[in-house]
Amino acid sequence: MLQRTSVPIVTLLLITACQPIQAPAPSATEGAVPPVITAPAIIVLPDGSACRWAGEGATLAFDGKRLNYTCSDTPEPTLGLIGDVTQLADGQLTVEVATISHGTNGFALERNEVLTFPIPELLLADGDRCLWAGEGATLAFDGNRLNYTCESGPNGEVGILGGLALGEAGLISVQKAQLGRNDQGWVVESTLDQTVAEIRGATTANAEEDGAMQANELVGVVWQWQGTTMSDDTVYTPEQPERYTLEFLPAGEVQFLADCNRGRGRYEVADNQLTILPGPMTLMACPPDSLDTEFLQGLQEISSYFLQDGNLVLELKVDSGSMVFAPAAEAAGEPAAGVGSAAVTGVVTYRQRMALPPAAIIQVQLVDVSRADAPATVLAEQVIEAQGQQVPFAFTLPYDPAAIQPNFTYAVQARIEIDGELWFINTEHYRVLTNGAPGDIEVVVNPTR
Repeated sequence: MLQRTSVPIVTLLLITACQPIQAPAPSATEGAVPPVITAPAIIVLPDGSACRWAGEGATLAFDGKRLNYTCSDTPEPTLGLIGDVTQLADGQLTVEVATISHGTNGFALERNEVLTFPIPELLLADGDRCLWAGEGATLAFDGNRLNYTCESGPNGEVGILGGLALGEAGLISVQKAQLGRNDQGWVVESTLDQTVAEIRGATTANAEEDGAMQANELVGVVWQWQGTTMSDDTVYTPEQPERYTLEFLPAGEVQFLADCNRGRGRYEVADNQLTILPGPMTLMACPPDSLDTEFLQGLQEISSYFLQDGNLVLELKVDSGSMVFAPAAEAAGEPAAGVGSAAVTGVVTYRQRMALPPAAIIQVQLVDVSRADAPATVLAEQVIEAQGQQVPFAFTLPYDPAAIQPNFTYAVQARIEIDGELWFINTEHYRVLTNGAPGDIEVVVNPTR
């Protein structure tokens, strides 16, 4: 809540220049390159304001809170961060934003607001760009979650383990890990404490305008992969197309499911030219017969697209092949909902360390729960047979947007049965679609025994 106090300054001193700071000695494995010398991290707020460390010398203070960052290049800062920056949880940052005015009585605090926002992107001092891996399943080593995947690894082999280390004098560091694979799965080959050059909050400025500019015929459909045909006649056909999906969002973002892993990235479209730039993704070990590698490699080679008989055809570079996708409803053998059709997507998972038997049944429903005194109305349902697969299980629940009422409440509920007995069910309420709720969600089910 904003507080309009117009409080006179408690301490008025000069703002000193920011000097480069030597990063602390890294705790790196043998042979690792030491981190570069860097200045304190720049914090970019969701509105795009870039906040820079005010230095170790004299600066302003209000109510005992030092003005640690200034968010303006003018001699008289009108926006700044007071007090310490804190990390509420992995992937989120909490700051206190202050608006400062200057009058006849000197500087005064006009208003202040405690702001917590997600951090989808980190720019490291070595130039590497790392993107948030999401809230779903991802790797963990010795209790440290792989929270970010970085561009320096062509297949996501470089990432950030754990959260941010908020040091003194605006210095922020992370543990950067080089990953590899062996017969047992993913392993950490080396680690290095790396300093952060810039923290970028989730940008909200001009989101509506950007979405309008990026709107196109790809948006509003969950596309399921039907197969890839290469120019050398090699053919890749997934047995479960619903485990390989693309969803183009209006603001130039794309979400994808590659068998047991989920990810997101950016896409650029002009006329029929299309480029997909994959970003962070989970790094679960998929079954041996998975086509996740072929699917992801294809996405990085796309050069153009066209629609044919309701399907999406993605052409690969240098005429090397093409990928074919069908709308989720048609791919599932259901009648196409036509123009305006949409779907709620996501995954069902659980936290317990156990494997499901092949006969396990996963049931997912999109329900209307607007009336507390009436049973939930089922709008869509998908039943998945495990058949040896393990969590997370991807689901797609098509619905007609015209049937969705903005003032109603909708949710996704899931359960897992084994031999007709209930083993797992969601105990939390997973709202979707209305009142700011998402259309893509992770549903965590809990054991009933």
